[in-house]
Amino acid sequence: MSIEAPEVIRGAPGRLGAHGAPGSARRHRGWWYFGAFLLVIVGGGALAMYLLRPSVSISAGGPELATVSLRGPGTTLVAAGAHLGSKTVGLVDHGGVLQPSSPLPAGTAVSVTVTARSPWWASWWAGSRITKTVSVDAPTATFSASVDEFPPGGSPSVHFAQPVRLVTWTYAGTTHTQQLTTPATTVALALPSGHPAYGTVQISAARYQWETLSAPAALTFFQGTGPLVAATPAPGADPSPSTPITLAFSRPVTSLFGRSLPTVSVALLSTPPAGKWSSPDPYTLRFQPAAGALWPGQNVQVHLPASVRVNGGAPTTTLSYSLAQGSVARLQQELAALNYLPFNWTPAAGQPAAPSNVDSAAAVANSAPQGSFSWRWAPPSLLAAMWQPGQDGILTQGAVKAFEHVSGLDPVGYANPLLWPYLAQALAANKQNPNGYTWVDVSKTLPETLTVWHNGQAVITTPTNTGIPQDPTADGTYAVYLRYTAQVMRGTNPDGSTYADPVKWVSYFNGSDAIHGFVRATYGSPQSLGCAELPYATAQQVYPLTPIGTLVTVH
Repeated sequence: MSIEAPEVIRGAPGRLGAHGAPGSARRHRGWWYFGAFLLVIVGGGALAMYLLRPSVSISAGGPELATVSLRGPGTTLVAAGAHLGSKTVGLVDHGGVLQPSSPLPAGTAVSVTVTARSPWWASWWAGSRITKTVSVDAPTATFSASVDEFPPGGSPSVHFAQPVRLVTWTYAGTTHTQQLTTPATTVALALPSGHPAYGTVQISAARYQWETLSAPAALTFFQGTGPLVAATPAPGADPSPSTPITLAFSRPVTSLFGRSLPTVSVALLSTPPAGKWSSPDPYTLRFQPAAGALWPGQNVQVHLPASVRVNGGAPTTTLSYSLAQGSVARLQQELAALNYLPFNWTPAAGQPAAPSNVDSAAAVANSAPQGSFSWRWAPPSLLAAMWQPGQDGILTQGAVKAFEHVSGLDPVGYANPLLWPYLAQALAANKQNPNGYTWVDVSKTLPETLTVWHNGQAVITTPTNTGIPQDPTADGTYAVYLRYTAQVMRGTNPDGSTYADPVKWVSYFNGSDAIHGFVRATYGSPQSLGCAELPYATAQQVYPLTPIGTLVTVH
């Protein structure tokens, strides 16, 4: 009998063998389920760690200096600061809004840095601290126009290029502050009643509450109908020669004058002074005189291309100024430096001994540098008593006349617009007084004498004749103003008769009184009609020592 092999059915649930056996399939499916479970566990953990990871985000700018957001449970903010160069300002957290503990300067670059601490369970992979930094510029509030024109009875308004939140303004010595509930680009200013037709308000503003106010800037206002202009300095004022002239118009300059510019002239001068016009903004023109172009005491006019109302006045095309007179102390310093006064002037430490050129001389004509005077030699007491530093006394007047005469100017004896530039040129060239310093002492004590002091030495002492009691020589100190080598003096005697006397070597010092040579039998007593008479030979010696400006003291 034969035995048949068992039939193997492949693919059916098996009972025996390695291939297709039921036990093996179950084991494979178990491992797959386990792997999938682990994958879900690991992936979910990674996702949870990603979603719960500690992080910090920060944004800066706008009404809030910065806002900060923390992510992840247990993440805490530990530090926040604003950095301006080397300076740090602390920040205060108001529920995610960071504001500085003190206002930040407007117009500066600011770095905002925050530091957060990670929770303990995440510090091993996220780090124990997280730091973020952003930058922001603190903006500056700026005018959109520096001029405001409004109808009579109204009030001026200030217009800003961007909305602002805080405005302060100062007028007539009083400062006002306006905190705006809603940011605005236009802010009305409530001026006191009775304010003038034009004026200037100093404005400061801040775009955000976390920054300081901007530097004060001027808003010029005009009440009325234009065209109008505010001139600084005001016409009729006495500005210094270096002071710029600023014209703030109520309307753009080009709409008033087109491309034309004002012109500047100086009385008695045929050419306009050197200088430059500039336009800081569309409403303003400014003239800056060049160094040495204008001098103390000059009369200056600004001629406008079209008529405007100046500083609330009637329409005009001309603004007039009389420049301030120069410093008497500076005048004395310059005259002493050129040997027209009997002093040395020593500048204080750090002060120049003398201007090095005409331009630098112009710069100090209105303000004397610090220093001290000292006599070149021991002066006679009468001469010493005349010295008045910083005051326009007879010593200064005589020195001015002497300098003017040497320089070819009319010897008026006081500071004038022509004097200063000539002095500056002489200083720059070091043109010293060619005549030295002379003082003449006329004593009416009998016997009457005349003494000539030259450069500190009594070089001539001689008898002289002064005026008779009916026509005495007046006491006082005077400067020689007119000279002749010879002339015929004419006049009326006390008895009514007339005279015509030939005289020589004549130096007039007070009206018709002069030092001169005249023939007399004797000298040393009152015999003249007010003059100081000398023998011809002596008068000829005295004459070269008494140029214009020489002081003559009669006592």
